[in-house]
Amino acid sequence: LPLWLFFLVCLIVKQIDMARLLVGFALFLLFHVAVEVALVGINVAEGNVFDSFDYVETPSLAIPRAGEFLLSGAGKIGVDGLWERWSGGIHNENFQYQHVHNETYRLLMFVHKTEKGEWWNIQEVMRVGDNIRERFGKVLYGAPLTYDKTHVPQLPQDLIAFEIASSPAPALSDLRVCDSVWDCGFNGNDACIDYFVNLFTDYEFLEQLLWTHGKYNQFCEDNSHWMRDITQKELAQFRDDFFFKGIVSIPDLLSPKAFSNLQIALQQPVHSLFWQASFVDTRTNDAMLVPRHPAKLEEIERNRLNQHKLRDQGKYAYSFTRTASLIPAKYRRFYKLFHGDMRGWLDSNKMQDMLTEITNRKYELSVLFTSRYKSGDFLDRHSDSVQTRKIAFTMHLTNHWRLEYGGLLFFLDPSNWDTAKDVFVPKRNSFTFFDVSEERRVSPHMVTEVSSGISHERIAVTGWMQYRGEKDKFKFPKEVGWEFD
Repeated sequence: LPLWLFFLVCLIVKQIDMARLLVGFALFLLFHVAVEVALVGINVAEGNVFDSFDYVETPSLAIPRAGEFLLSGAGKIGVDGLWERWSGGIHNENFQYQHVHNETYRLLMFVHKTEKGEWWNIQEVMRVGDNIRERFGKVLYGAPLTYDKTHVPQLPQDLIAFEIASSPAPALSDLRVCDSVWDCGFNGNDACIDYFVNLFTDYEFLEQLLWTHGKYNQFCEDNSHWMRDITQKELAQFRDDFFFKGIVSIPDLLSPKAFSNLQIALQQPVHSLFWQASFVDTRTNDAMLVPRHPAKLEEIERNRLNQHKLRDQGKYAYSFTRTASLIPAKYRRFYKLFHGDMRGWLDSNKMQDMLTEITNRKYELSVLFTSRYKSGDFLDRHSDSVQTRKIAFTMHLTNHWRLEYGGLLFFLDPSNWDTAKDVFVPKRNSFTFFDVSEERRVSPHMVTEVSSGISHERIAVTGWMQYRGEKDKFKFPKEVGWEFD
């Protein structure tokens, strides 16, 4: 500051001309740079300067919301997951972040100042008993605060309304920010998956909405291209199968690309709400769904064993995993290949025209879900001839299945349910549908128990169709929001 004042005073009193003033200013800048370089060298020698950890730029789908970021692969117990800006305010000129485990235990990340510099600390915060006051536990992690505070990620225009923190979320040396839902792990890290689901819901989906005459286009895309062409010879055989037996099985129906895409999607990390264990509720005899969350595994195993006991007592029972139709719409949109896109195929012109040529009736999709059977799972004998169901269908997605694995689809004699009339082994990329209309046939059936020790899973897309234009249509409640799939 004194040097600047000297130049200014000299200029005012005209004791120095402009050329000399510029030369003096240039010398001042060179002097300033030399001092900065010298200071950095001293700090490096003393170990006060560390490798630079810049804020991690992620693809547009994974740009953190204001005050949120995701850590994974930390190698520190309890550290992975969604971190959010803590409402406790600024500490040492930086925001504080928390990772909440439950009501009594959370982790707090904040900047701690020492004589050798600033550090990010991750420390336990605990509440004991009924005491409202919290106490700090051990420090789980510490890393130098060396990122560039002036760096701000470039955001798409549609995100301009989002608040950007003045200090970016910390990027630590052995913690990395997730930039893909595939980083969340197959068994499911709900906080991790919710991060991407919410981002998709917030802005990506809004960009994809189609408008028709000022209203949302509420129809699924026609995915006729998913399936192969059916020959006239095949159609003739399928008509006979449906007329005489009420059961039709079409091999290799999906195109190789469509089938491959579904196989890849089955490996995607999914939220625990997506796959839910399904049982008969012993108190009400209604269906009971339990999210496949790690905290629910013991409860799921108890229910599975109870279903086996019910079956042994001659009561209706089942145990398998399925997608839930009534989960929040944002999850159905995020996993749209098995929801909206699948509906777009089953209700496509090509699929419906094929069904009409085979059965001489017009249908529309009513209920759709994906099922998974593993060792010990089964579906007891029953009939689907309820509500407005007219045909039931199964699209097998299992790659390799053998007779000895179990999980076989048995069709029973309507007059004697203890006798199997037809047996179908799940076959890769085969589409099986059968008549369940009460005026024609009841079609009792079952899925046998999957043998113990089988590592493969029997996976299929399953559901029912009703007659198109039927007066008493099966409808989901309005709050489910199917119109957005």
